Amino acid sequence: MYPTSTPSCTPFGGRNVPYSHSPFMDGLVDACKVPCVYKSFGCESVFRDCPYPDEKLRKDLSERLGMSAQQVKFWFQNKRTFSKGKMQRWETQNHWVENERLKTEHQAIMLAMQNKTCLKCRGVMVQTQDTSERQRLYTENMRLKEELLHATTYLKEGLRRNGMSLPRARN
Repeated sequence: MYPTSTPSCTPFGGRNVPYSHSPFMDGLVDACKVPCVYKSFGCESVFRDCPYPDEKLRKDLSERLGMSAQQVKFWFQNKRTFSKGKMQRWETQNHWVENERLKTEHQAIMLAMQNKTCLKCRGVMVQTQDTSERQRLYTENMRLKEELLHATTYLKEGLRRNGMSLPRARN
């Protein structure tokens, strides 16, 4: 019923492997439809230059390699799918490494905040005032600067109306 060996064009390097010892035994893959190694190399070289060949290039390639145009078409589809999956796995691994680096950095920052240490010099930070007091003083300073600006503008305008000017500041 089935031959005892695969055709000469096999993925096992041209060796005749009985069906009982090959992946073709279950009937899912027909050995005659698997391209030979040299055919795959021919497609590989074209794939590097043009992963989406047009119909003319596929036909030329199929004639050169002794495959049907449909086999060439499916080979390119499978190769693109495999390459895309490989690229996604590579990106996932890079994202995982970056995520681990960020986690480590986050832990170092949280530890430094708990111990109140400087991240640059690793020395202990001495804080003179708590943050809320510092924020209140900053806000008050901004308000006073704004008040000073308005008062200076008002004074200059009044002096200008009276024909006078402010004395120049000494350095």
